[in-house]
Amino acid sequence: MLSDRTIRTLLERADGRLSIATPSAFPMSDEQFQPASVDLRLADIKGALAVKIPAEDPWVFNIPPGVFALGSTIEWVTLGKQVVGQVHGKSSWARRGLMVECAGLVDPGFSGQLTLELKNLTEKTIRVEQGKRICQLSLDWVDTVPDRVYGDPALRSRYQGQEGPTPAREWAEAGR
Repeated sequence: MLSDRTIRTLLERADGRLSIATPSAFPMSDEQFQPASVDLRLADIKGALAVKIPAEDPWVFNIPPGVFALGSTIEWVTLGKQVVGQVHGKSSWARRGLMVECAGLVDPGFSGQLTLELKNLTEKTIRVEQGKRICQLSLDWVDTVPDRVYGDPALRSRYQGQEGPTPAREWAEAGR
């Protein structure tokens, strides 16, 4: 697993092995770097029952009890051919009853915003806001360059370049 020092070095080198881009309104901060990961922040939430609170703030969401919703990260993550990522929910959200998951690995070659699966496991509404640190991205090396990286046409990579919360494209392609 890569340390904060290695992650920072890769980001500074800008040699194609790792890039984490952000909109100018949300620059990365030092507090996002953890000893062996980087915190990513919430951009948006979509879900039938995840409710925006526009009167209060256009980027505040309430997730009712038991509700599942999709979220996305502010950060646009690009992994090179020998870097693999794994997204983990932050313990501070888990202790409030919000499960934050990102199914599967973030494969070498992936580029896009990360879609997060959010589930309120409590009996109370959970309030989340844009810009809050919601998950951690840990990174590691792949021992050799893969034969095919994410985005290779032979892999039918459905989420390359995704922006915002992206529902399952396999189901959409099957007409479900």
